[in-house]
Amino acid sequence: NAVEEGRGIYDNIIKFVNYLMSSNIAELLVIFMGMLLGFRDPAGNPFVSLAAVQLLWLNLVTDGFPAIALGLDPIDPTAMDRPPRKSSDSIFSLRFAVQLFLTGFVIAIGTLTACHFGLRQSAELAQTMAFTTLVVLEIVRVQMVRSQYHISIFSNPFIILALASSLLLQLLVIYTPFLQTIFGTVSLNLTEWGVILIVALM
Repeated sequence: NAVEEGRGIYDNIIKFVNYLMSSNIAELLVIFMGMLLGFRDPAGNPFVSLAAVQLLWLNLVTDGFPAIALGLDPIDPTAMDRPPRKSSDSIFSLRFAVQLFLTGFVIAIGTLTACHFGLRQSAELAQTMAFTTLVVLEIVRVQMVRSQYHISIFSNPFIILALASSLLLQLLVIYTPFLQTIFGTVSLNLTEWGVILIVALM
């Protein structure tokens, strides 16, 4: 029982690190790749895909709740079927690092796709779409991380609560007038949500 509990704790630490680092890598790539690709707003000015306050919101609120909830995940039912890991093994293996980068890269590509769609109208819409796409893709990312451990979507009520809270807070940020002023967001219509959902499904 103690070994099983220890493996469950270790798995949850890996999930926590995996989710947060891949999300942060994606956020950095969204900014740098947008600059490298030469994104410009409709007026022809240089464009940055995310505002500083949006990045802060992502890291403190949208990423934070799900990451904490991952630490409360149940133990993988197949945990005791695995051979013992070496005590000298590092969390940051080459395979793990490559997985983090590739996941972050894919999330960044999806986010920049939605951002480019928004740029056809305005810089504010493009940033809002990039901002919201990142939130949606990171919600998807949570279950991608968990699916490697043979646990169902509904096995951890704290995850459901965290994801629902993150999404609700994001909706407030993009539809509440005084929060729109603070975060530089605009309201999204059904077409723009459709683009974001298609990106998430892909």
